[in-house]
Amino acid sequence: MITLDQVLQRHRGTGPGFDLVRIGLAALIFFGHTFWAAGSSHHTTAPVVGGVQQRHWVPLVWSGQTQLKYMLVPMFFAVSGFLVTGSAFRTQSLKTFLIFRLLRILPALTTEVFLSALILGPILTTVSLHDYFSDPWFFKYFGNIAGRVWMLLPGVFMTNPAAGAVNVNLWTLPSEFYCYLIIAVLLVTGLLARRAIFSFVFAISTVCLVTLNLADSPSIQEISLGFGLSKTLLVYYFFCGCLIYHWKDRVPFHGGLFAISCALSYFLYVAKLVYIAPLFVSYIIIYIGMIKFPRIELIQRGDYSYGVYLYGFPIVQSVICLFPNMIGHGWWVLCTAGSLTFLFAVMSWHLIEKPTLSLKKFFASRPALATETETVPAAHSGVKARASF
Repeated sequence: MITLDQVLQRHRGTGPGFDLVRIGLAALIFFGHTFWAAGSSHHTTAPVVGGVQQRHWVPLVWSGQTQLKYMLVPMFFAVSGFLVTGSAFRTQSLKTFLIFRLLRILPALTTEVFLSALILGPILTTVSLHDYFSDPWFFKYFGNIAGRVWMLLPGVFMTNPAAGAVNVNLWTLPSEFYCYLIIAVLLVTGLLARRAIFSFVFAISTVCLVTLNLADSPSIQEISLGFGLSKTLLVYYFFCGCLIYHWKDRVPFHGGLFAISCALSYFLYVAKLVYIAPLFVSYIIIYIGMIKFPRIELIQRGDYSYGVYLYGFPIVQSVICLFPNMIGHGWWVLCTAGSLTFLFAVMSWHLIEKPTLSLKKFFASRPALATETETVPAAHSGVKARASF
């Protein structure tokens, strides 16, 4: 039976569908957030962001898909775990690994934060510019660059249905940074290459998380923005991707296993079993990433997924703020903001992300790191990816 590793070798170490998977996930998240921000259709309980109670709507076409809509961000983390582990194995150097991660994440993130705080905010704020630039919220917003999440700017979007939220997608930043930090520790200690030890620790962690979750422990539920979306869970998904990468030479690439994983994910993705489903959910999205889809030239001339994820929500909020008659009309907001978001994502990739990623060539990496049971040539054992979220 063909394995994931054999698929990678066929495509020179590349998962041929991962670019399309990432842009697809980003687009689906954008879709859901657009209807929430527009105040369309079905009303649900909303989170409190920075002390501001949200008014939370989702489209009727989306409201019944509980499992799917809460799998999207975790799927991003599973894909990231798979690809980032491959990057760590290829570089073998802690310094190179961290530089590569910083080059991928920080330039576009920094640009988004500065554009929101220094251009978007002053234009759309309802307070005076003096009050805006002297408000602690203004300074706190820059902490997003370092993973200190703050979603509010003074007087911005306060009358929108999603009141005050400038960019809700930034809430995943701490989890992402935690994942990179843990990978860095495993890399420098040499434990990343010890598949047996990694798998044992993963199994013990799973038992502990399942037990704590069944007991409703606040230690893994404290930062929950919705059903099953806690910081701990996102980190766990990342390391599910890592585990699958470790065992890629044994994990089958098989449609039957994909179908079984889909069924199990649907029935297991409930609150009490939320730490049992991730391995199956992770296999689903990694399996799709291994499929060679027909190339869609318009959206695959670059890796636009990060730009869509970063810029989508502020653009949606801006459209609603400037055209309040669109409130309650999610499809109109989707068309308008979607076009602008894609444009910003294209510019972000070609003007910021791609040029900074080209700097990687100045940081030489060592030969690929082989696991303790790796038998394929190192040059073909990694997963190459232009970028990962």
